[in-house]
Amino acid sequence: PFKADRVYRAFAGGAVYIQEGNVYYVDDRNEVMWGFSGASDEMQLFAGENTVGIILGKKLQVINKAGNLVFTKEFAKNISSVAMGDKLIAVSLSNSDDTIILNSTGEEIDRIISNVNSTNIRFGVYSGNSVWVITVENTGLNSKYQLSTYKYDSGKTQTVAFSDDSQMMYDAVFNNNIAYIFGTEKIMVRDCDYTGSVHKDYNVNGYDVIACAKVDKSVNMLLINNGRLKAISENGIMDLNSREKILFAAVNQKHYFAFSNYYMYKFKAKNGKVKQYRFPVRIDGVVQGQGYVLIRSGNDLYRYSLG
Repeated sequence: PFKADRVYRAFAGGAVYIQEGNVYYVDDRNEVMWGFSGASDEMQLFAGENTVGIILGKKLQVINKAGNLVFTKEFAKNISSVAMGDKLIAVSLSNSDDTIILNSTGEEIDRIISNVNSTNIRFGVYSGNSVWVITVENTGLNSKYQLSTYKYDSGKTQTVAFSDDSQMMYDAVFNNNIAYIFGTEKIMVRDCDYTGSVHKDYNVNGYDVIACAKVDKSVNMLLINNGRLKAISENGIMDLNSREKILFAAVNQKHYFAFSNYYMYKFKAKNGKVKQYRFPVRIDGVVQGQGYVLIRSGNDLYRYSLG
């Protein structure tokens, strides 16, 4: 195990974390590859596949896997959130619902302006050169949620916009140009290649998405409701039964993983067959990386491969 104070993220096969005023990156062999001093409790970490964003107040620093500083950028207001991509980085500032788009060198190339009555809920970067934004408008009897997507090639193009006033949209994941939009009543699968065509809807019946991952050409999702777990995939919906209340979950190519405070349940994605394993430490948190998870037990972090 290695120690972490309160800030850590899965990153590049290992973890980037803050410990005792320092920022470190450990690789998949649990070796410290780089680190630097001067970290503070107010710092936040945002990890992409190949770069990590470190924010403190108005300042954003982007560092690559080798530990090299890519750029530093300071904004007019404190930074609220960041979504990291290899070609694009999206940033929101405090007391603002606009989304600022940077290129890989830190140059601002666009600013997505929210409507006067709209609030920015969540945003992200996908497929290298595209950005998605979820907003909510509170002008009528019912709140209207909208997911909009934008592509940046030679310029900016809004590809699609999906609106819904029957449920709350709270997140989305993308598999190339297919969006999986998470709502409180259903998961909507839609094309984002200018057509906006409907693939399918999944009713969630009070369940919330807790984990998801790309499997082959689709996305497999795990949903939770009061410690009960179910899986949604191209093969349909499957209940994943366990003896204990499930708190955390993860997905890989062939299996679903469910975690209680002391046990891990490993389900085969094809048929739901399960094996149960007891962990030697208490499981207080699980963060998924690419093919592995970070398990927090107190202030200790363990890297566990999802074999």
